[in-house]
Amino acid sequence: TQSPAGEATAHCRLDPADGELGDALAAVAARKVDADFLTQVGTFLFEELFCGEIGQIYRTSLGMVRSQGHRLRVRLRIEPPELASLPWELLHDAQEEQSFAISPEVALVRYVPMRLPVRPSAVTLPLRLLVVLASPIDQPGLDVTTERRHIEEALQERVAKGEVQVTFLEAATVANLQQALRTVQPHIFHFVGHGIFDGERAQLVLTDEEDRSVLIDERIFRELFAGSSETRVAVLNACQTGRTSTVEPLVGLAPRLLQRQLSAVVAMQYAITDQAGLIFAREFYRSLAVGLPVDAAVDEARRGIWLELGAEQPDWAAPALFMRAADGYLFTVKESDSTPSITPPPAPTPPPEVAHFVGRIQELAEFSVRLRTHGLAVITGMAGIGKSSVAAMLAKQMGETAPIFWHTFHTVEDIETVIWKLAAFLAWHQRTDLWNLLQTAKQSGGHPPPPSILLDYLFELLHGTGFVLCLDDFQKVEQAPLTKRFLTLLQQAVSANDLKVILISRHTVDLPNGNGSPPLRGLNQADAHRLIETHGLTIDETIFRQLYSATEGNAELLTLAIAVLTEKQNAEQTIQELVASDNIERFLLMEIDSHLNNDEKAVMSGVAALLGYPGTRTAIEEVLDGSNVARTVAYLCNRNLLFARMGVREREYGEHAIVQSFYYGLLSRRERTAMHLRAATYYESEDVDDLRAALHYFHGRKFDRAATLATRDPAGQISQGRSQALLALLEQLPLHELPEEMQAQLLSVRGDLHYFLFALDDANSCYEAALAKSTGASSAAEAEVARKMAEVLARRGDYQHALTYAEKADRLYQTAKPTVEGALLLAITHGSILMNLGHYHQAKAMAEAQVAQCDVRTSPRLVAELQDLLGK
Repeated sequence: TQSPAGEATAHCRLDPADGELGDALAAVAARKVDADFLTQVGTFLFEELFCGEIGQIYRTSLGMVRSQGHRLRVRLRIEPPELASLPWELLHDAQEEQSFAISPEVALVRYVPMRLPVRPSAVTLPLRLLVVLASPIDQPGLDVTTERRHIEEALQERVAKGEVQVTFLEAATVANLQQALRTVQPHIFHFVGHGIFDGERAQLVLTDEEDRSVLIDERIFRELFAGSSETRVAVLNACQTGRTSTVEPLVGLAPRLLQRQLSAVVAMQYAITDQAGLIFAREFYRSLAVGLPVDAAVDEARRGIWLELGAEQPDWAAPALFMRAADGYLFTVKESDSTPSITPPPAPTPPPEVAHFVGRIQELAEFSVRLRTHGLAVITGMAGIGKSSVAAMLAKQMGETAPIFWHTFHTVEDIETVIWKLAAFLAWHQRTDLWNLLQTAKQSGGHPPPPSILLDYLFELLHGTGFVLCLDDFQKVEQAPLTKRFLTLLQQAVSANDLKVILISRHTVDLPNGNGSPPLRGLNQADAHRLIETHGLTIDETIFRQLYSATEGNAELLTLAIAVLTEKQNAEQTIQELVASDNIERFLLMEIDSHLNNDEKAVMSGVAALLGYPGTRTAIEEVLDGSNVARTVAYLCNRNLLFARMGVREREYGEHAIVQSFYYGLLSRRERTAMHLRAATYYESEDVDDLRAALHYFHGRKFDRAATLATRDPAGQISQGRSQALLALLEQLPLHELPEEMQAQLLSVRGDLHYFLFALDDANSCYEAALAKSTGASSAAEAEVARKMAEVLARRGDYQHALTYAEKADRLYQTAKPTVEGALLLAITHGSILMNLGHYHQAKAMAEAQVAQCDVRTSPRLVAELQDLLGK
């Protein structure tokens, strides 16, 4: 031993195979003990370990640090696995009448010496905590909700001050966990769930997509941390995760994770109760939050269990702290040197204005009852039937008592878009966490966590808000990758009375727990009559019955018919022609169009060319090559051929889907191309939106310009929740019509998007194709693709293959002048691969050489990450 009082040596004779000792330990694990029994076992272990000169040195050292007002850190470095597997946390000093695990004067740590250097201790606020909650439906239930609440309450003040950021992951699949570790880069990882130790192998219980058990052994679990360069501490709040094998050293989960260069792992070495786990989480994070070191925080948590559950319960000795930091210091927290100002969120989009709304008294009453009793109203039905109008009126009723969020989905959008929109809505209502996370990633040029992780975080923040969410045209995202998960979380939030939700869709919504409703029907005859009268139109009863029969009360078709009949003197003949038509929509729209002048037709066509998005008056004028449209737009709104809504800065104008489809179909190919190109120029240079500009260039068949804009700032698009929309556009662009160098760039960005969405096989294919398209004209660009390829292969665990691509990237950089950032990223990727292959000295030499060449001020984040490999 080494100590403040000097060094000493003693022989400890302890036989783990001793039957009496084995029986005692079995009783502890089976909880068939009382306080005296635990004290006796702890005293026995103490006397066997602290014998002879070591015992004397211990007492002298304890007296020395006690006189200085310090704690004595006892680091157990026990190499025989049979001894290491014993519950040393029970150690009890009978003379001092104190158990080490709960003593305020002694900190007990299991020290695991490693070849790798200790991780750096300096971190910048906020401390990031990732909490994984795994409770498969086929395992004994865990009170994960209460544990989550304890963690939230323990850190509430620190989170509010921006000192701690907590992300919860409840869909604890292997893929989601790997994504979260890679993207959140937590400083502290906390697992809540089940652990299994079968005598020789430790396993954690995660979930599959159906919430059933998936067993992950210690080797696979260790590899999950390969991409988490910032994680310093792992807390495994599961039974039996702290045990080491009695046959092979460093096989238990806790010490094996230290091989991933974590500084400390806290794990449970035998089964504990849910209540004990909750107390541990509460006290541990409270202690960390007030600045205690990790070993002291673990002691406080053990003491909390001992005080609340009693000395007779063995749970207080279950948490085992494994460390490889010799001095015990893990965190030196410093505040960020500069905090960039966060862009404020845009104002919320209000529900659409509904002109000439009539009737629907029964339907509104039924949907209102559903919303108030079940928290969910699903409004489905055919196009034009009046779904959005009913939803808007329903939202208006609810808006008297709760904030209203309204979003209409467009063809290129998916659930990722609404995550970003809801983040802005939350920030508008003083819940800024998610918005700040997205904006910080955008400002730093990094990526936010992937949508699947953000989705869970979003619903954490929606908890208890009482918002009313209105999601229109939901059929446009029914096949999106996250829709099923989104609907599940939505129904859970509704059941918890956190939200009220109005879903509007042309199709039946596939809700996990049902709770749908019959499709909305057309207006009844009385309401249809009132609709006609509100427009100041009077028609014969016979003509009305024919019109009603032909339209079946469809509100949009009735509105179009009113627009036609207003211009016609012979209503009877018009209705007869309508009834005889095999396409009522087209007949009515052709009749309307025939009575519009050229300026009015042009505006209808210009709005249609905006691809279903509403546009400002300026946008419409640019599409129409500068024509003033103010009066024309106002007239068309009055005739209900255009609708108006308040946009981010000014009013925007759009068309009902039926009308937009008709007028877009009337345009010739040349007219469409010209309008799309003018729209693209506008969104590229004036109302700047790279993705929307690229979409218009694509439809205008300027594929090279579309590719240039679409690949200009993929990180910015990702930060706005547009990764899926951007990927969809890139996959539509015809590669063969692009220059070869641009093909390589496009494929590389596609690979980046797949990698962000954790589709590793697709990312691998794109990077391979990008390398094949590389002409050699830009060695730096080719080297960057090779580096990304190496990173993907490493993520898949194919380190030998990854090394080949890292070395290729290194060779390519020899003939090019890489950016400082590019060189650092390659050194990090290459060095990490070498580390995983066991080439520690080579990795260290590479990292040292790169750090020596760099100005830390140029890219401090990457330099710090590279220094991780050096242990500085």
